[in-house]
Amino acid sequence: MINRRSFVQAGAGTLGMALGIPGVPQASAQSLAAIPGAYSAPGLAYAAMFLANRKKFWADFGLDPALKYVEGGSLAMVALNSGEAEFVCVASTDAMIAWERGVKIRVVADFYSSLTIQLTARKEWMEKAGVSPSSSIEDKVRALKGARIGSSSLGGGPPQYTRFLGSLYGLDPEKDIRITTVGQGPARIAALREGRVDMVVGGAPEADQISLDGYGDLYINFPEIPLFKEFPFTVVAVKEELAEQKPDRVRAIARTIAKANDFIRNSFDDAVAVMHQQFPSINGEAIRRAMMRDRNAIPAGARMTEAMWANGYKCAAAMKSIKATPPLEEGGFWTNKFLG
Repeated sequence: MINRRSFVQAGAGTLGMALGIPGVPQASAQSLAAIPGAYSAPGLAYAAMFLANRKKFWADFGLDPALKYVEGGSLAMVALNSGEAEFVCVASTDAMIAWERGVKIRVVADFYSSLTIQLTARKEWMEKAGVSPSSSIEDKVRALKGARIGSSSLGGGPPQYTRFLGSLYGLDPEKDIRITTVGQGPARIAALREGRVDMVVGGAPEADQISLDGYGDLYINFPEIPLFKEFPFTVVAVKEELAEQKPDRVRAIARTIAKANDFIRNSFDDAVAVMHQQFPSINGEAIRRAMMRDRNAIPAGARMTEAMWANGYKCAAAMKSIKATPPLEEGGFWTNKFLG
């Protein structure tokens, strides 16, 4: 599947054309500001970030980031809180949990405005369970009872969302949903291929890779569920201190992601080609299928809405990830003001 990368450097080579947005001057190679960042997953959840590296969009806004991959949002938030990273790319639930624990953060851009997590099932299991990807969502969720579900962890976002999904359709999230730790990427896919689990939960393009390999199919795409259709899945967060003291720096971070989001939306074929370069070991058709399915979930200009965050909080509270309610209105916990 997707190889882990400890560091991804966005080089300060030849600059692209600046966007010409007021207040964002074009930089020279010598004046790029070094900035450390961290991200919590190696797949298409952060497609815009990877694209910004390869297209040198960071340099268009005067930045030269060193992006460190850390396994999971909690470690990314530790990096942010300690000052090891000035910005992090994490799931929205990670940001809300950090806020509740007293980390003063500000969410400044959004990668996906739907929860683009997937459950991918073995064909053999679906035949025995009497369900298929075309079955009703109610039947598909109820069939999860007792199924062996492979995940990268027991307590991360995907297994939590899966348990919550079960609860929406009458299942006991603790007794009926069986989550097994099988590892990231290749290990998770191998577990499904070998029949050690009945399905896996994770992000794109796993389902499409498995489908092309012939032993499984996308079973449940979470945006099928109304609550997950308008939802802040993966986001960019900074500390409030940076937002207040260096707003131009935060504006450059946010607008880089916004430019990359818009490139995916408006230059789709070129964006797919860039992602194939980023993940050369993945079937290019799998990448294209996944990005096509999730294309409309990429928000124009990386912008967020109050409705998205209301759904995100509702889900996090139901999963008991948080108890307190973060400010859900624009300009508090989250803001579009750095996006222009």
